[in-house]
Amino acid sequence: MKTLIIDPVARSRDELRRAFQASGEQVRSFESVSEGRRHLSDFRPDVVVLALGPDREDDWSFLADAGGDGTRACYVLVDQERLDDAVEAMTRGAADWLWRPVSEARVRLLLSRLCERRERERLAEQMRLRLARAEMAACLMGNSEGWKEALAAIEREASCGGSVLITGEAGTEKLDAARTLHLLSPRGAEPFVVASGAMPAVENGRRGTVIVPRIESWPLEAQDALVSQVEAPG
Repeated sequence: MKTLIIDPVARSRDELRRAFQASGEQVRSFESVSEGRRHLSDFRPDVVVLALGPDREDDWSFLADAGGDGTRACYVLVDQERLDDAVEAMTRGAADWLWRPVSEARVRLLLSRLCERRERERLAEQMRLRLARAEMAACLMGNSEGWKEALAAIEREASCGGSVLITGEAGTEKLDAARTLHLLSPRGAEPFVVASGAMPAVENGRRGTVIVPRIESWPLEAQDALVSQVEAPG
């Protein structure tokens, strides 16, 4: 795993780097939030350690950016007499905290817990996908070569995470295909929303999947607005 450390105090920054490297981590460490922010996208760390500084708004903003997609663990570094800051950081998305002086044993414990949690998540995701495939077999039954190709296309497109246009005549189970595609996708645990044509319904489902039946009947301006919305970052 890769760890990104932001700490303006050179001594504890070095202690953190050594502690994480001792656990086999690939580590980059920086003095300021602005430096660390520039390396979120290119380094793509699994773990972020942020030493809380005097500019808390900047810290909270960075913490939100670092942990926003839920794919990485964010820890904060605090002085032992300021554990209330650590508690506030956890309400803002931090997974846990470390304190000065940095303890290698504490680092090993946090990383061990992280590995255990990710293994549980991996097993849960495997089970979710098995259930999704069982549901696909139950609701999209067929043995023709064309039908098998359609099912293979659903699985293939589900892993891509982009927008999908499903076409077919009435009665060809397009809604069931869309729901199955959603369940097999990485966002399958998020909401599945059937839009009735109103934009608020689309917004409510942005973190999951939105299916828009008969989109060809929408005005072109509404179609363009929908495409812009679902492709927007965030």
